[in-house]
Amino acid sequence: MFANPQTRAAVASAIAAPRPQGWSKHSKSSYFKKQYAEEIREHIDQQIATGQDLVFRYDTWCKTLGISERTLYARFNQAIMFLVQRMDPTGKYSEWYDSVDIDCKTSKVGIIMSTAKFEATKSIKPELITPRQSLPQWRKELMDWLESDSEEPYCKENIALSNEEILSLREFLTQDGLMVDIKCNKIAIVKM
Repeated sequence: MFANPQTRAAVASAIAAPRPQGWSKHSKSSYFKKQYAEEIREHIDQQIATGQDLVFRYDTWCKTLGISERTLYARFNQAIMFLVQRMDPTGKYSEWYDSVDIDCKTSKVGIIMSTAKFEATKSIKPELITPRQSLPQWRKELMDWLESDSEEPYCKENIALSNEEILSLREFLTQDGLMVDIKCNKIAIVKM
């Protein structure tokens, strides 16, 4: 029916065992079903309408359903994926999913779905990376030494460092496990 074997495999995979997009054919997705998505949809609609955070308490849900905390998370996660991928013609749930944080790891209470509070990052700027070829030879050697497992001290003498370079190096080398001595004509570092 399909001449292209990749297309044939994709269609067969979609028909044989429904699973979230991007999941391996060997992955189990027991809760990627309409019934679980419908079960959670009313709670998500409530959160969309009110903007209030939701908590699915382990002591209530796990005891009532007779499942573990991990299984509860898998159930909600796969139900949300089904809702977003298969039951969202308007994009309402996809938009909701992009604006919510789902936390099950840090909370001992339950699965928490909270409205994400993204902060503007206009004041944070990325740092420019200086290409290695424009670095002086001693700086390349220092970088290689820091990345190595060498226990030998690093010592470079007869160099000319400006005050800005000294301050920059001291700031860069303030790491645990390093003892640093930097002067205008010498750098000595020992790994502790």
